[in-house]
Amino acid sequence: MVNDLSAAALEYSSQSDPSKAHPINLASKTSFLEATVLRRSTIDLKQASSISDERIVEIVKHSLLHGPSPFHVQSGRAVVLLHQEHEKFWDMAYEAARKVTSVEIFDARFIPNLNAYRESYGTVSRRVDDSSFSWGEV
Repeated sequence: MVNDLSAAALEYSSQSDPSKAHPINLASKTSFLEATVLRRSTIDLKQASSISDERIVEIVKHSLLHGPSPFHVQSGRAVVLLHQEHEKFWDMAYEAARKVTSVEIFDARFIPNLNAYRESYGTVSRRVDDSSFSWGEV
């Protein structure tokens, strides 16, 4: 299995453009567990949006209101950052990551992703508001 996995990884990584590989082709050659080892994320973000800022906010609000939540508590919260606020957020993320990450890892892994995120149109950060739950005495 290790040899098969190594061969699959080599075949996958040797493709001229792995981001264009169809996931079904990879999945049909490997087991689910092997596929989780070989999986890759592709980032193709754009700085423009065909959707208006107002519509983006409307979609996020709608998803929070109608999205599933435990016991229908609707504890989801979101922050929508667009334009200067979005860029400022990723500048802060860049500086925070730089302070706690080795230079080698930061240069190889963080810079490409952080730059891609910063150069995108906006950021939606979603979280769960734990204060919505009353756990009582435990």
